[in-house]
Amino acid sequence: MVPCELCKNLLGRPGYVPPHPKLLRSDNGAPRAERAGQQVFVYTCQHCRQVIALSTHDDGADYWTRPERAAR
Repeated sequence: MVPCELCKNLLGRPGYVPPHPKLLRSDNGAPRAERAGQQVFVYTCQHCRQVIALSTHDDGADYWTRPERAAR
């Protein structure tokens, strides 16, 4: 699945960058995964159906990633 331009621009950005308007939270407000203080919140784009995660990384910062890269 190819991400739209909005999703491409969001991937790799820090967590303080807000989700684009076409992203809907797909986890009902609860983190999808939690390990040692790391959380993953999953979003789905209404335009391209790309799944994007907001996840905490080892350095403690949040980043927008694809889910397969989210749980490090």
